[in-house]
Amino acid sequence: MSGDDLSALCDRLDSVLQHIRHSCNITPPRHRCCVPAAKPISTIMARKTLFDKLLARIKNNPVVASILVVGTIIIAVSTFTDAAQKLLGLIIREKTIDVTGKWRTEVLTNPYDETERYTLLFDFVQHGDTILGTVREIDVGESDGFAKNITEGKIKNNVVSFYTQGEVTSDNGTRPYKESYSGIIGKTKSEIAFERLDNLPEGGVPERWVAKRN
Repeated sequence: MSGDDLSALCDRLDSVLQHIRHSCNITPPRHRCCVPAAKPISTIMARKTLFDKLLARIKNNPVVASILVVGTIIIAVSTFTDAAQKLLGLIIREKTIDVTGKWRTEVLTNPYDETERYTLLFDFVQHGDTILGTVREIDVGESDGFAKNITEGKIKNNVVSFYTQGEVTSDNGTRPYKESYSGIIGKTKSEIAFERLDNLPEGGVPERWVAKRN
């Protein structure tokens, strides 16, 4: 059978099949693809994250953007300032002056009795910002003298403060009194400029002198 005969046979067979379908009212099946239709690009773009939406609103609103920038700067500056203050406080604590040891004044004159002359010997023991120890008053010509304990001794930066307690005898008997000391440590850390003041009713004369490391 030639190729022309085969082609004619196929055409004839196709014609017969068409006639049969038409006679029996047979509709040829239509195959549908199971692959879902692709979603439009607009749908995909609409699914932005919350961050993207917020960022877009900020970009479209200069006022909000400015407020956020200023707020961020304020927070950053505040954080830096707090950290700097803590660091500075640490440095200051590390560089606290240590006054532990003996300090001595030159010969002083009693403001209430010019015939009395003496020197003061401070024996400090420092623990952090607390100062303990004694203040010893040694009359000229003597080597020992008498000591008073330091009470509520403090040091803050370059300022030293404390007080001692004693007793004074008069016609009315014996009375306790307090002598308050306030001193400023010099730049060389080898001198303290003191002021002393007592709380006696007939007293209250301020005394000023310098104590040097012994």
